[in-house]
Amino acid sequence: MRHERELGAGQRLADGPAGAATGGVEAQHLRTETIYRTLVETSPDAILLVDLDGKVVLCNRQSLRMYGAERDGQIQGHRVLSFVAPLDRDRARANLGQVLAQGSLWGIEYTLMRGDGSHFPAEASASVIPDPQGQPEALILVVRDCTERHRTQEEQVRLHAALRQSALEWRRTFDSIESPVLMLDVEGSVVRVNQAARSLAGKSFHEIVRHPLSNLGAAQPWRALGELHARIAREGVPASSQVQDGETGRTWDLTGSVTGGEEGLPARIIVVVRDLTAMVALQASLRRNETMSVMGSLVAGVAHEVRNPLHVITATLDAFEARFGAREEFARYVRTMRGELERLTRLMQELLAYGRPTTPERAPVALAAVVAEALRACAALARRQKVKLVNLVSEDLPPAPMDRGRMLDALRNLVENAVQHSRVGSSVTIEARHVVEPEHAWLVCVVEDQGPGFESDDLARVFQPFFTRRRGGTGLGLSIVQRIVEQHGGSVRVQNRSAGGARVTVTLPLV
Repeated sequence: MRHERELGAGQRLADGPAGAATGGVEAQHLRTETIYRTLVETSPDAILLVDLDGKVVLCNRQSLRMYGAERDGQIQGHRVLSFVAPLDRDRARANLGQVLAQGSLWGIEYTLMRGDGSHFPAEASASVIPDPQGQPEALILVVRDCTERHRTQEEQVRLHAALRQSALEWRRTFDSIESPVLMLDVEGSVVRVNQAARSLAGKSFHEIVRHPLSNLGAAQPWRALGELHARIAREGVPASSQVQDGETGRTWDLTGSVTGGEEGLPARIIVVVRDLTAMVALQASLRRNETMSVMGSLVAGVAHEVRNPLHVITATLDAFEARFGAREEFARYVRTMRGELERLTRLMQELLAYGRPTTPERAPVALAAVVAEALRACAALARRQKVKLVNLVSEDLPPAPMDRGRMLDALRNLVENAVQHSRVGSSVTIEARHVVEPEHAWLVCVVEDQGPGFESDDLARVFQPFFTRRRGGTGLGLSIVQRIVEQHGGSVRVQNRSAGGARVTVTLPLV
């Protein structure tokens, strides 16, 4: 009877308006269920329905593919934690408790296991399905295989590591270049700079990079580098120049070229700065040696041809002065001849000193004693010129290996030259200091005067034989000083003082 009533009712639902409405709701529910089932089955993520005991009730096709299962029975009915790697199982169990307490949990990574025992990374999210009273009835788990993402991330990590290694190797290579190298943009800002350039500028990387080239200062070689950059940026072709710093005596070769500017890359100007000081000094030394070879022959001939006539002239003048020197009409002629004879004798002595191919016999000598003796030898000249001699050389300086006589000649020449160029009432100062470097030790001796100083155009020529601006000078004084100092393994440098006057610096090695 119940079956008949249900059938009759069913017939009525089918025949009457109410039946049509009910059939429409069921069809709508069926359609909705079909849509959701299609969404679940075609999802790229594994979707599992898990009861409150942690067992899998339902799963989609992606779950089978992800876990390597061939049928639902290999997943359904099993505890979901059994698919989690033992290392993450306790954490996953605690997270399930959090889901029941909070209602959901998103984006937690675990290591899961396939049916063949292999492991793979996955990201899981979970939500609670409540019953009509709002109590948890089941859980929905959405699991995404992260293998490809991890592989991509690992590849990115490897790529970044390779890029970092490449950048490090490039920077080390860049910094290992002995010459300063700078990369500039067309506006003149520094883009890259190597260690040699940072050391030359005396600034850190962050003090140079992204700052204008003018920030490095107005001294050489930076001033010339700015002019070279402007020329290259204007003309767009490689260029080079050579500049000498009159203050430090260093010579720089600058070369620059343009790179980039195509395929969307910004144009860059790369400039290399080479210190040619040693090469220029070597070339100058070779030229001096050639000059010395010629001078040697010249001096030998002059000494042979002129020395004896000079002695005869001197003896004759002595005899003439002894007989007629008291007579006023002859006195001024005698004085003139005596002055010119002394000048010729001094020239001969300087020629012999410059051309003499001697090797200094060095022994440890106190520089203070040599300086004191040189000042005593120049005292009479200083009194005549009304110039004060100031000795600031300490006796505590370590002795330096030197040929005392030759070094005395050099220092006397320097002091005499300073006195002769000093103004009346001024002073000539000589001082020295001990300089210790990691691999070398030096004595640095400085002679300063308060005269007009050197002409800027003359700084590169003052050591040339016979070059002089002083009336009556031979032009050999500084040439002789340079030769003596270089024979001792040292160097001599000239420059102007900021307060006016000239400064000559002699550097002597202690070993």
